[in-house]
Amino acid sequence: MATTMSAEERLDFWRLVAGQFLIYSGFFAFFQFPLFIKSMGGDEGTIGLIMGISSLAAALMMPIQGPLMERTALKPLVTGGNLLLIVTTLFCLSLTEPGLMMALLILTRGLAFSVSQNSSSTFLARIIPKAERARRLGIVFAGSTAATAFGPALGEAAIHFWGFPALFWGSSGLLLFGTLLMSTVSPPVEMEKNPEPFRMFSSYFGFFQELAKPRLRFLFLTLLAMACAIGGLFNFTATYTSGMGLSSGVFFVAFSGLNMTARIGAGGLSDKLGRPAVVLPSIIMFSVGLAVYSFMGGLWTLIGAAMLTGFGFSLINPTISAQMLDQTPTKLHGTSMVAFHFAYSTGMMIAVPVLGLVASDYGYRIMWWGLVGMVLLGGLLYLIGETKGPGITDAEPA
Repeated sequence: MATTMSAEERLDFWRLVAGQFLIYSGFFAFFQFPLFIKSMGGDEGTIGLIMGISSLAAALMMPIQGPLMERTALKPLVTGGNLLLIVTTLFCLSLTEPGLMMALLILTRGLAFSVSQNSSSTFLARIIPKAERARRLGIVFAGSTAATAFGPALGEAAIHFWGFPALFWGSSGLLLFGTLLMSTVSPPVEMEKNPEPFRMFSSYFGFFQELAKPRLRFLFLTLLAMACAIGGLFNFTATYTSGMGLSSGVFFVAFSGLNMTARIGAGGLSDKLGRPAVVLPSIIMFSVGLAVYSFMGGLWTLIGAAMLTGFGFSLINPTISAQMLDQTPTKLHGTSMVAFHFAYSTGMMIAVPVLGLVASDYGYRIMWWGLVGMVLLGGLLYLIGETKGPGITDAEPA
């Protein structure tokens, strides 16, 4: 497909994608950090508290990041978030017990990743032409999917062969290479900055006011529903499949493989066919995959459910993310990207504990069907948003 991006912009795009992959891999390697807590005598409650505090802090601070990016140059924010990630990761080498210092380091690490993730995503949004948004964002999301597999696998291997210090040094190495690669990218063309001074409280509540506007409201609620479903799928597949004597690894390999392939190969469909023509069939396929999963009885059902959910979910994120950018003025693209990540942070954080109680009291089948209903509700909300007409476009004033 022909592109309107200049040679320099294309090079910057691929540097950012590769840099994000390395940063995400270094961050996701800490999926193995609970083993470190366990080795120091921490129990499951301690693990849940320490690992959960990272997501909670990031979610609580995300609302101020969009307004901050409207007033600050993006490249220093990307670099600053990455450097803070490296420092907090290396400081983990000094930990001797699962106490307050560990919690503070993990909390700060979560905040640093949030800044890096949102500012680099906004950076990408600035250089991707509107006509190529979904296709290019599909590649970006494919890279993040690959990082969720590569980072933890590398962390597990490092611990197995060299011990926990290797986890921290290896993670820091990935973060450092990612930071260096991103530092070679040209600063994006800066938009006209918001002339109002940055005030934390007004910016915080202003973010939610922006979410409540028609241009983002229904897209955000749709993503929130998808976050609940994918949170349930990721967090309960291991226990669900092991109870049937099946491998969760087979599910994740099939899910991730098809997910990445679809995002790279078909991510640009909505650029040609329109966003709804891709989002609505994808939501239906995702819900069918979850329904099949609820009746799983063997290996082929497992693989079929993984393929349906993997392909169905693959195009939802890049397409809705592109639509959020379509429907907000360029100077608010930072807010749009933060809104996207905020939907997933809050949705997964709220849904997973509730889903655990449902699975415990009523069984997995009821939980999966609840998620089928949640996904279909998200599709209905998306459809309602479409019937109310599109939001404002890049060419229109805020």
